[in-house]
Amino acid sequence: MSVPTTSTDMALPLDELVEREIVAESSDELAESTASDSTRESELPAVQRFVIAGGEAVVFSNASPAKATGNEDSWGIFEIADRCGLLAVADGLGGHRGGRNASQLVVDQLEDRVKQLQQPPQIPMLADVPAMQSQSGRRPSSGELQAAVLSAIEVTNEELIRRGSGSATTLAAVEIRNRKIRTYHIGDSEILIVGQRGRIKTQTVSHSPVGYALKAGIINEEEALYHEERHLVSNVVGIPEMRIEMGPRLELAARDTVLIASDGLFDNLWQHEIVEIIRKGNLQQSVRQLAEMASQRMQHMDPAHPSKPDDLTILAFRLSAPRRKRRPRNLGQIESTDKPAVEPPASDDLVVSTLQLAPHFNRQFPVTSSYHLESH
Repeated sequence: MSVPTTSTDMALPLDELVEREIVAESSDELAESTASDSTRESELPAVQRFVIAGGEAVVFSNASPAKATGNEDSWGIFEIADRCGLLAVADGLGGHRGGRNASQLVVDQLEDRVKQLQQPPQIPMLADVPAMQSQSGRRPSSGELQAAVLSAIEVTNEELIRRGSGSATTLAAVEIRNRKIRTYHIGDSEILIVGQRGRIKTQTVSHSPVGYALKAGIINEEEALYHEERHLVSNVVGIPEMRIEMGPRLELAARDTVLIASDGLFDNLWQHEIVEIIRKGNLQQSVRQLAEMASQRMQHMDPAHPSKPDDLTILAFRLSAPRRKRRPRNLGQIESTDKPAVEPPASDDLVVSTLQLAPHFNRQFPVTSSYHLESH
């Protein structure tokens, strides 16, 4: 049984790396396209926006411009209760229908567990006790939410192994509960938490030989982006050796941005570009800008920038701005030669006018199995 691990628990000898080749074709029945590169660049899907968990989540997803088949990525934005939600991005591997089915399966399993969390607790019914009414929006405990996510991943892993088709998927997920988050990830889809000033507060480690080497300082970012083994991934949902890396609970600051994305983003933009765009401003516009830049680089190779055509999914979350109060006015006495026209109130009874503003989911060593993605 897979258990949550930290990056320090994932060290295995390099000679245990096993490569399995999986052609990165896809079959998204919802978004097949045979358009030219220029047409696809100008007709990118819209960025969708959702109000969830005390903030807003926006998402963009599109198939690789280098292939006519559909998108193997899947995503989920699940509102569980007030200020409680789950965000997920999955990148399928397996070619044609296999990859899409694998990524959709893990998202569907997460959705099923979310629905179960929303059900009221079951209690024995007595003849003289009225039936309990459904409590929609029940906020689960942190332990319940964690168990639900891990269960969904385990069930998906067992099902993909049982099918024996060779299909698999990555997963990057973030639970949100009362301004606190926890990350879960398997594979090379990544999660970033960025402060408004551009400081990276949290970054998951890509489960790949190149990812571990970059984290360990063996190679730098430029070497990683152009590395000949960039196509390898060491850990996925759908193999017996799957490992779930679970982060600690972290509290979000008011203007922090959570970014979850498939490798189609991180293989085509420099990290400083991603951070600078996502750290502030309108969240929908920021995600749109990232999508346009990544899509353009996939289609137009430039020696100065990385270029790797792939499916692209970007999901970002930011807490709503806190309610703000107008500073108290200075209600001074009205000067007069006689008595004041208006008696000022006692200090304890000072009247303050306020305005309420409406506030508005060690790269050094790889783990056992690796997958070879080739984009067509």
